[in-house]
Amino acid sequence: MMARKRYVTTDMSSDESLAAIAEESPIAALMWPWFIPNFDDWGRMVASAVQIKLDVFPGFPYKAADIEQAIQLYAKHSLVHLYEVDGRRYMAIEPEKFYKYQPYIHHSKRNEDRSLIPAPTDAPWLDSREESREIAKGRAKSREIVPSPSAATVVPRVVSTTATDTSRPDSNEAAAVNEEKATDRNG
Repeated sequence: MMARKRYVTTDMSSDESLAAIAEESPIAALMWPWFIPNFDDWGRMVASAVQIKLDVFPGFPYKAADIEQAIQLYAKHSLVHLYEVDGRRYMAIEPEKFYKYQPYIHHSKRNEDRSLIPAPTDAPWLDSREESREIAKGRAKSREIVPSPSAATVVPRVVSTTATDTSRPDSNEAAAVNEEKATDRNG
């Protein structure tokens, strides 16, 4: 299922991977913006050159071989990851990169994978995500609850020696001390 809309950013013109592709095949670099709207909301699409020719480039003079060369260059320069499921070839964009430029896709939809295209199980970004999860789990397990130093610190109170406040018990003690001092002086 093809997306109805996609953001295509001018950041592409300064992308080093796309520049490297353009050096090898300017046509493949120019095809890339046409591929983007055809990825589903999870950044995946069928990687069949013939199907892409029919869906993406029906009015263009590109041959399936041109499209296949573009797909291979996208994979070589890590714009996509190629993978197979049940003998059918697919490609996927790393989700973090895909969603960076497709911010209108709501987080709840991103987390609930309803793609008609199976997810890759061998994508390079899966390893780094798993490592990140393990690091986060390790940090969570190693955390101890330590009371704040300020919670254990007692702040000394200044007791007035001139006024009596009956609403505070320590003020009554201060008043008694003041009376004793006054009695000693007058006494």
